[in-house]
Amino acid sequence: MKKFQLQALIITVVLLNTVPRITNGAQIGDSIGPYKITNITPVPGIPAVISTSDLVYANNSFYTLTYSSGQIVRLSKSGQILQTWQIPDLSQGPDLEIMLGLAFDGTYFYTTARNQGASWRKLTLNSDSSVTVNLKKPWPTGSWPTDLTYADGYLYFPDYLTNNHVAGSITKVNPADLTVVQSFASPSYSIYGLAFDGTNLLANGVGNSGDW
Repeated sequence: MKKFQLQALIITVVLLNTVPRITNGAQIGDSIGPYKITNITPVPGIPAVISTSDLVYANNSFYTLTYSSGQIVRLSKSGQILQTWQIPDLSQGPDLEIMLGLAFDGTYFYTTARNQGASWRKLTLNSDSSVTVNLKKPWPTGSWPTDLTYADGYLYFPDYLTNNHVAGSITKVNPADLTVVQSFASPSYSIYGLAFDGTNLLANGVGNSGDW
């Protein structure tokens, strides 16, 4: 699913409706929980050494977030790179921001990251490949988001560091000011992927509840 960093692949899986996911080492016909892989599209132009950490479908394209360089890349459905944006003012050095989550609410893109210098960001991706940072907020200490999704007016992220990996949580965030609204128990102590199918949040992880 989305957290298993893609090495320049787009994988499409189907369960009733088409939902994009990414993973390593998958083959057409493989099952991922209740989903089945129906297509794998190589992405030319993204070197294998550059890992990406999330995937969003918006504006009739895919958008992916690079893991350590903080770039957002727009891809066609066939995997061609259409445009690239560099997120400005990323923390560097020992506090390098590791980018882990990307979401879109129909107007703005949102990113999450980990490490001490990490921040929330609410972004506008401009047509000239510049990025407008509409809101930037320090990420909470002791939190490690592994994904990000937008659903019914809110952002949701699974927290890898909840309760020392004993019991996980999913946190609901107000996108207007990036404040936490609610936190509730997740079905697994470690969720690596979170998506919304229009009705339910879908979680992919490990722990006492299995993979899904």
